[in-house]
Amino acid sequence: MSTYIYNVTAGPFDSFSPKFEDPDCDVPLRVFCRKSLSKYMVDQAEDWFRVTRAGIKYYQKVFQSAYPFGKLDQMMVPDYCHGAMENAGCVLYRDNYVRRDEKWTQLKQEYIYNTILHEISHMWFGNLVTMKWWDDLWLNESFADMISFMCMDAAPGCEDMVMTWV
Repeated sequence: MSTYIYNVTAGPFDSFSPKFEDPDCDVPLRVFCRKSLSKYMVDQAEDWFRVTRAGIKYYQKVFQSAYPFGKLDQMMVPDYCHGAMENAGCVLYRDNYVRRDEKWTQLKQEYIYNTILHEISHMWFGNLVTMKWWDDLWLNESFADMISFMCMDAAPGCEDMVMTWV
């Protein structure tokens, strides 16, 4: 029997917290990225928090259930094999979701926002409740796609997002 050890050195990480409190969203939020990306994230973190808060507030209203975990951390991970993946109270993203010096189209930026909203929606279904067996995973993912677009269209804080109608 072979044993495989996979070591990735990604740190050290910097963390960002919102610059202001939102009385309608008391969930502690943080965004983490490698120190080498901090100079880029410093200009983007507030948008991540804006979209995250909009999603949490929208989903709490739509699902009629409070955010089910004590915090929400979002981590930019190098060479992550998925685009993003939710875990209870923590979402992992590829670190190429951090805009560097390149110019992004509005569509690309909104794609990132939609991914954030998609993953946050899984905090209620996928992490809190889930399907009986993996062959129904498409239900979980399809619903996350649908509800994330609904959130982009209707949630206060997402008025600048038009991707749902493109």
